[in-house]
Amino acid sequence: MSQPIDLLDRAAAARPHEAALVTPGARWSFGQLAVAVDRAAAWLAARGVRPRHTVALDVTAPEE
Repeated sequence: MSQPIDLLDRAAAARPHEAALVTPGARWSFGQLAVAVDRAAAWLAARGVRPRHTVALDVTAPEE
């Protein structure tokens, strides 16, 4: 079974400029999303987070 990161990597390789995430304020391509995920993973790893560790993300929208 494929992991979500594997699916993202394949989509980024096959369709790097295609829309992957669209919100009222932003549009991210598969390529951009893959780069952002890799950066976030590296940031977490540099702080000691390892596979199977649990992390929480605060993704609340800023007030307008």
